[in-house]
Amino acid sequence: MRHIIEENFKPDACYAGLDRIQFAGLYRRGYRLALLDLDNTLSAHGSYEADDYARQCVERIHNAGMTCWIITNAARKRGEAYARSLGIPVIAMAGKPNRRGVRQACEATGFTEEQTFLAGDQLLTDIWCARRSGCLAILVEPRFKEEAWNIRMKRWLEKPLFHRFHLCRVSVGNGAAAEKWREIDA
Repeated sequence: MRHIIEENFKPDACYAGLDRIQFAGLYRRGYRLALLDLDNTLSAHGSYEADDYARQCVERIHNAGMTCWIITNAARKRGEAYARSLGIPVIAMAGKPNRRGVRQACEATGFTEEQTFLAGDQLLTDIWCARRSGCLAILVEPRFKEEAWNIRMKRWLEKPLFHRFHLCRVSVGNGAAAEKWREIDA
């Protein structure tokens, strides 16, 4: 049972935010496709347009030589509007942790799952999807504290996994000193 839990929910790497990831280092390690979650990874929940943070992260991914897509469970209209504001493709209503969205992005770009990473803020959707798909699973700190009730429920369900994997988040831990993020050396 322990093996199954770690195999499905343990991130390969953790970062305090997308802006902390060394995309050039991931490129050198063979990663070519960056799949980014939308809500609380790139944007505030409900956003239709990218802010400077999201634009800079996508620009850094492109400058590293990688292709960037959004993969989100958000509604198609909002996902498409947000992606349009960044000039990148989106797979909306992806049904994460279902692997369908990752497969669709890989097929469209010609990259394999082994050349792909998925970065998101939730273990039960983003990380599980990445692990099920065979791509690198990167957990990032949620950008905002305000979240919908259903996301707060998922956070509550994730707490035992955070304990098990010795992960802490500022929002669920004891402050910034409690952070234990496993970053990939670039």
